[in-house]
Amino acid sequence: MRKNFTIKNVTDSSETVTVDVTEGADHTFTISNPNGWTPGAAYKLELQEKALYFTGFDPTIRVYDFTVYREEVKNVELNKEIKYIHKKELSNLTVNEKKVEEVSIAAMTIGTDGSLTEEGSDTTGTFTYKKQLEVGDQVAIYSGDVIPTMDMSSGDNSDVSFIEITGADGDKYTYRGSRPEDVLFMPDVLPLSMDKDQDGDPDNNSVTINVSDLTFGDDAMSQAMDLDSETTVDEGDYLAIYTGTMGENESGTVSLYGEITSVLLSEGKYIVSYIPVSEEDMRQTMDVYQKENVEGEDLLEDTDVQELEEDIETQAVDSGFASEVAERVADAAMETESFEELQESLKEDMNADIMVQSQGYGQLRKARAAGGAGGSRVELGVPTVKANLGTTLKHFDGDVSGLRLALEIGVPITVHVNRGADIEIMITATFEQEVRVSIDVDGSAVWKTWGFIPYIADYRVTASLELYEYTGIGLNVNFKTAETGNPVSDSSSKLRKGVNKITEELKNMMENGEDYLNSASGLVSGGDEIFVSKSLAERYSELLADEADWVEIYKRPLVDQHFRVLLIIDIQVKLEFVVSANVNISIGMTYWYKNAKEYVFCVRVKERTATNDTIDLVEEQYEFTAYAMGTLGIKAGVRLTVRVGLLSTSIASVGISADVGGYAQVWGYLYYELKYTASAGRSSRAMGAMYLEIGIYLEVKFEAQALSNAFTYNPTLYENEWPLYKVGVLENVLDFAYTQDKVAEINMKREIQSVQIPDEYFKMQYMDMKTGLDDGKYYEKIYEDDTKYFNISMTNSAFTYDPATNIIRVNPGDEPEQDGEMIITWKNQEGTFNTKPCARKIKLHWDRLRDGYYIAFQSNGGSFVDAITGKYNAEIKKPEDPLRLGYTFAGWYEDMDLTIPYTIPETMPEEDRLVYAKWEAADVGYTVVDYIEGTNGTYEAQTPVKMSGRTEEKVSPVPAERTGFVTPPQLTETVKADGILVINYYYARNKYTQTFKSEKETENGTETEVIADGNYRYGTMMPTPAVYRPGYEFLGWEDEEGAGVPKEVPSENKTYIAKWKALEGITYTVKYYVQNTDNSGYSLSETAALTGQMGEEVTAKAADLDEKVYHLKGELPKGTIKADGSLVLKVYYDLNEYKLTFDAKGGESDQTEVTARYGDKIASPMPTRKGYVFEGWYTDKDFKNRFDGTMPDKDLTLYAKQTPVMSSYTVYHYKESVDGSYFGLTDEEVLSGLTESEVTPQPKQYEGFTSPEAKTGQVNGWGGPDI
Repeated sequence: MRKNFTIKNVTDSSETVTVDVTEGADHTFTISNPNGWTPGAAYKLELQEKALYFTGFDPTIRVYDFTVYREEVKNVELNKEIKYIHKKELSNLTVNEKKVEEVSIAAMTIGTDGSLTEEGSDTTGTFTYKKQLEVGDQVAIYSGDVIPTMDMSSGDNSDVSFIEITGADGDKYTYRGSRPEDVLFMPDVLPLSMDKDQDGDPDNNSVTINVSDLTFGDDAMSQAMDLDSETTVDEGDYLAIYTGTMGENESGTVSLYGEITSVLLSEGKYIVSYIPVSEEDMRQTMDVYQKENVEGEDLLEDTDVQELEEDIETQAVDSGFASEVAERVADAAMETESFEELQESLKEDMNADIMVQSQGYGQLRKARAAGGAGGSRVELGVPTVKANLGTTLKHFDGDVSGLRLALEIGVPITVHVNRGADIEIMITATFEQEVRVSIDVDGSAVWKTWGFIPYIADYRVTASLELYEYTGIGLNVNFKTAETGNPVSDSSSKLRKGVNKITEELKNMMENGEDYLNSASGLVSGGDEIFVSKSLAERYSELLADEADWVEIYKRPLVDQHFRVLLIIDIQVKLEFVVSANVNISIGMTYWYKNAKEYVFCVRVKERTATNDTIDLVEEQYEFTAYAMGTLGIKAGVRLTVRVGLLSTSIASVGISADVGGYAQVWGYLYYELKYTASAGRSSRAMGAMYLEIGIYLEVKFEAQALSNAFTYNPTLYENEWPLYKVGVLENVLDFAYTQDKVAEINMKREIQSVQIPDEYFKMQYMDMKTGLDDGKYYEKIYEDDTKYFNISMTNSAFTYDPATNIIRVNPGDEPEQDGEMIITWKNQEGTFNTKPCARKIKLHWDRLRDGYYIAFQSNGGSFVDAITGKYNAEIKKPEDPLRLGYTFAGWYEDMDLTIPYTIPETMPEEDRLVYAKWEAADVGYTVVDYIEGTNGTYEAQTPVKMSGRTEEKVSPVPAERTGFVTPPQLTETVKADGILVINYYYARNKYTQTFKSEKETENGTETEVIADGNYRYGTMMPTPAVYRPGYEFLGWEDEEGAGVPKEVPSENKTYIAKWKALEGITYTVKYYVQNTDNSGYSLSETAALTGQMGEEVTAKAADLDEKVYHLKGELPKGTIKADGSLVLKVYYDLNEYKLTFDAKGGESDQTEVTARYGDKIASPMPTRKGYVFEGWYTDKDFKNRFDGTMPDKDLTLYAKQTPVMSSYTVYHYKESVDGSYFGLTDEEVLSGLTESEVTPQPKQYEGFTSPEAKTGQVNGWGGPDI
């Protein structure tokens, strides 16, 4: 069973729908989804097997659409960092180097089949703004009275553009279009190990952590989850607090999810507060599901309603539409039977000489153009046109707003009657159109998982537009009498009754399509009527062969507005009121009049009197005949055009154009004859048939355009009509298939009191009202002889007829003989009329007179053979053999079992005899018709094929094989005697898998994905998908042989590959970071927006920085350009490191050199040296330039400035011993002198001793020298 239907989620095509099928009673099946239907999603269920149908619906319904209920929700928000600027605050605005007054930027457009795509990052420009903006700021430029928000209606948010600041120079800024992910707030999921919390309380809904714990870089997890060094911790983000080991293949688990409510930075630590949430709640964080009725005021925004109404009125007049409506309605009013009755009433009661002229279509126009000359009794005034455009709907339940257009055309008709009285008729036709538009939006985050941490990878949003449409044609008729000099007779009540009848008849005709030509005559037709009817039918058939097209006769644009959904989806809605007509009509008439009068005047001279009289010389006669035939249709409805793009529809868009509304079409012919002779009076006769369909129509076209319609694609996707109401029958029966002179009299004798008549008595000729004749010949068909089709009556109640057995019986009673007629009268079917019905008579006789013997014949279904009666041995004339459709007569037999042949003797035998006819099946043939399924699902008959076969024979023709179609199973049927057996083989279009593949970029490189893969009916329009590959120009589809996609589905499974050309000018970003001198990381110094080819590997250019100050950290990064402009190359520059060498100038220091970055503060060593005081470091040996403590931009030696201080030294005095063997220390004195200075202490004078010479030494700061 599962293969006999398909089901898909229209809202989210990525869902693989799983269903269970449960069989119930009476071969019913229930479909359920074990995983549950997605709330808010729309599903399409399509039946593939003809035998299946939806319970409670017509079997022709093959598609069932249903939407799952969901409560409205709106969790999505805009990026909280967006800055809002009114367009009035900007000046010197440029877009792509062109000066403009306004900016309208598509952040990203929907890709279209066969067209270019655009990215928001491709749009760049400049402007002047007096307030401060920073590089990287997201800005919304709006034009309304209030700042746009998610809570505003879609109509209020129709003009807002989002940009990103890429450069700033004073009050001059450069920008590029924002990406959708920059416009919407897409919360980050931030992984955090539970053991990083430093506050010691796991249950306080807060964590205290190092900033580095939520700082991300270029590792695999950060890249996969789109986290980097610029990721900030914001309110609305989520913490995923986990235990275990983090990694793509690790088995850690998330203990809880927390929605961040506040973030505090203190002393290098984050204090983050959160609210615990479930994973399910977190996954719904960006859900939105809303239904919004678009107010009529929004549809008419910036529209001058009065001016538009005047334009509609002018166009209705200038196009001739108003005149055509006026003339058709006026003609219809005066051609009703009620109008003719009123005419007779006025003629009788008011002595009004009024008659309906020959008012075929357009006659009134000619009369009016001639200025009403010629004494016309009926005048058509100038039609009045009034348009009304408003927002109050009258035909939809509930207090809802929309758009309503009423086009009212008033037709004044004046009928002049005698004695100065007029009848004024005002017919008002109203073409009414109402439209209500509702916008639905369904959005949710697309979640993926890295390791065991879920994160938002994308955002899916579906926007739907619902169109509720009403089309109606209203009719109002007002009559009144008007005096023109003399009062009208007091027949006003009769006049009002007649007027009311006309009103009701017109309403039935115009609004309900009711047949207003009914026959009350019970007369039997003669040959003339049948001849006229047939010849008219033949002309009608010829006319239908020349098909007419639907022609658009009136079109008026009503609405062209833009609506924003979630501020990022731009929907353009265009509505037009459209009226189309299909006219294929032939009319004709003849008229003649004959009269001759003699005027006699008699004068009495003296009496001064005179008399006059008139004598008819010939009988007054006139004759009028008219016919009309053909088909006339009208469509009135709305042409809806919807285009959808992301943030804008001006650059590129996809959409549909749909014509939907009501239609009415009538097929038919009419013959009318009026004769008058003074002696016989007036007689008339009429005949004809009508078939009317009223229903709805739909034509859908796909529309795609790029670069403001520079590239367009506009095929018809679907076209169909659904009849809702029908009047009449397609089989218009015209006559019996045999003439009256072929009807034999039926005679019965004595015991022979019943006769079976053949079915051929009920064979009729007919014509198809839509297609006409069968190759110039009438169709023939035996109809059931029941009261639906025939009225069967007997003129003598002794005779009865049993339609179940086709047997006529006589109940003679006591009468010796009975005579009568059986009259078979065809009943006019719905939509047909004939003032003199079509009938056949069969004469019936029975008697029991004993005037000899009889031989009676039971023809066993053959034609009636009258009994032979005569005296014994009288000569017998052998009757003609009976005839039976589909059989060959095989002789007469004495018994009912047809075992004893009987030969009719030459003379009458001495007995009564009843004999039976034997029949042998003849080769009557049958017809095989192949019905080919059309692309709209309906089957069309092909040329019938005549086959041979004997009556009652079982035949099994082999169905032909047709390329692209399912060969139906072989059928076995029984050949019908009349050869009308038709075996229909229905060839359903086979379905073939058409697969469309395209390359796409993934994290693992370029991969091939299936864009569309479905089974489609052969010969239908190829459902070529719109394919989008960011950064590439679509060149078309190719199959394995390099051929393109055909317009129609081929008769084989095919795979098509998208061919692409990498686009030039794709934006990528290089961000330059410089190292902070305080070791706090890096700061963004500059952002460069560059362009290149999609997929091209590019290397970031070096920044223009002072090479003495900065040097590149590592190598310049490389990357592959991405279509969405998301490639960001980050170039880091470290401060240069230089070497400082400390020359302590003989002092001692714990540091002789240091390496540091330019600008670093240097903690210089404090060298020590005995006998010196350190006075600082100098960059020169001359100690003129003191070092400022900041690392210079080069290697440098610093010199310690050491200033000598007073240092002590010791002078030892020794005296020689008495024996002269040694010198002994006699005195020790401590003296002082400047370090490194020369000192010459003087020796002491001791009595008895000889003083030595003075010695010189250098003070060394260490207590020396010792002298």
